[in-house]
Amino acid sequence: PVLADARLAEGAAAFGIIMAAFSGGNLIGIVVAGMVRTYRGTGALTLLLVIVFGAGMIAMGFITTTWAGAAIMLFMGLGNGYLSIRLITYLQMRTPPDLLGRIMSLILFANVGLAPLSQAAAGALSKASLTGLFVGVGLAMFGVAAWLVTQPALRTIDREMGEMPAADTSAS
Repeated sequence: PVLADARLAEGAAAFGIIMAAFSGGNLIGIVVAGMVRTYRGTGALTLLLVIVFGAGMIAMGFITTTWAGAAIMLFMGLGNGYLSIRLITYLQMRTPPDLLGRIMSLILFANVGLAPLSQAAAGALSKASLTGLFVGVGLAMFGVAAWLVTQPALRTIDREMGEMPAADTSAS
């Protein structure tokens, strides 16, 4: 909301348009993730998307039009939706069934429970420098990408997951 209010002529409507683009991208990414029947390339795509997310965040720090922000967030939403499905599936396949509830509660806590804290921190940082906030987040994402390169699991995720099982189409 601060970005829309500070830089975009449409104000609150700009925020709505940008968030709608991100949400629409998420929906498309989720549908595409459900249609793709292989996990080949998941590790490389994860790394690529983290880099794209970082670049997108940096670009958001410099936008001056609503439509530029919406375009950036649409593509970030596509990647987010796709990657969310793929990585949660990977995590669920690797987690022992008796621990699955605990692991998923941690994921949900990180995803939902920590959001207000990160939003409060972002609000405080945006007062110092709105552009600096977005650039800092983008650079942090690049740091995550650099860390991911060192993770052996990222290189073996495709082999560990194999092919997706065929859907059960028999009527019950």
